Amino acid sequence: MAADKKIIEIEIRELIESASTMKEEGARLVQICCVKEPAGKGQASHFELHYTFDKTYHLTGYKLTVAPETEIPSITGIYPCAFLYENEMHDLFGIRIKGINIDYEGTLYKLARPKPFNPDVEKPDKAADKAVEINGK
Repeated sequence: MAADKKIIEIEIRELIESASTMKEEGARLVQICCVKEPAGKGQASHFELHYTFDKTYHLTGYKLTVAPETEIPSITGIYPCAFLYENEMHDLFGIRIKGINIDYEGTLYKLARPKPFNPDVEKPDKAADKAVEINGK
């Protein structure tokens, strides 16, 4: 059976209400994904956050487009399992999320360098990367 799917663009102020509606309708949180979009013509670099919910093979996705310095409210008060996705977005992309129920404060993953999927963060030189790999620190 193929799943029905739709994607709805929302504003940050609509995130909590949208997640609450999904929960009230009996939908489960399928995933939260973050993508770094590079600067384009007349547009600064930004992130796209995708929140996907499922109810009986009907997928609803909410898409947020946010600037790198934007703070996002946590949905862990609605979907407690979101703490893993939200900590991951923080650790790998540097997304600022306010109010995560279980906040690892940047230590969910052991990383060689901070925010590795955010190209705007200055990367250490290759020698430092090799030293980390060899020494396991």
